[in-house]
Amino acid sequence: MIYFVVALPSEAKPLVNRYQLKLISSRTQFKVYGARQVFLIVSGVGKIRVQEAVRFLYEHTGSIRNSVWLNVGIAGHSSYPVGTAVLAHKVADQITQESWYPPILFDVPCQTDSIVTVDRPETEYRDPFVYDMEASGFYKAAIQFSTVELVHCFKVISDNRRSSTKQVSKALTERLIQNRLGTLDSVVKKIEKIAERLPSIQIDETRLKQFLDHWHFTVTQQHQLRRLLARLEILEPKSAIWSSELGALSKSKDVLNFLESRINSLPVGL
Repeated sequence: MIYFVVALPSEAKPLVNRYQLKLISSRTQFKVYGARQVFLIVSGVGKIRVQEAVRFLYEHTGSIRNSVWLNVGIAGHSSYPVGTAVLAHKVADQITQESWYPPILFDVPCQTDSIVTVDRPETEYRDPFVYDMEASGFYKAAIQFSTVELVHCFKVISDNRRSSTKQVSKALTERLIQNRLGTLDSVVKKIEKIAERLPSIQIDETRLKQFLDHWHFTVTQQHQLRRLLARLEILEPKSAIWSSELGALSKSKDVLNFLESRINSLPVGL
């Protein structure tokens, strides 16, 4: 199952046409489109609206867990040219200071960068980040229903210091998304491959027990540990993880950070 979440009708239109989606719900607070195994919801602007939309779409379509989720839309950046496609390797919320790091387990056909979600349109671009108004709400909600490897944010730059938000129209928004559908298709196919492989990834229980015997992990940390070991199994099958550096660590939190750093240092590609 593939779920697209967009804020605006003009962002939705190119996707509806590309995937031949039909309107299946319009009498509620959200418009929902779907066909076969692809669904799209138009949330409206803002992280609260998008959180509500993610939950609504999940429940409205049968509560299918571990599906592919993609937030697609326009965003701003200080210097990226208008039309640049960006996949988030970090999602942050400017107000709450929360942040997430979507694991990208494939070769990316576009730029990757940090997305910062703001409550008002960004016009000064103080920092060299991608600015939007939905990503943090989307990501926080979607990872409740799917594994993090399958949840991503794909943005197309619509404004920068040379081209202000005042120049962003419905027609421009639609055209920007339309022009990057090929890149988006590539991202979707790569995530689908990850989705196909995840159920077959078997964690080595002996390896897991080695960690659990050596350190005390909380229940939450045990889930994190399993996820990290599964990701390593994808990226570095049957490799030797244990090392003197790892064994010398005293805290379970440090162990998780060590594994995360190792994953981030590995080349990816499927």
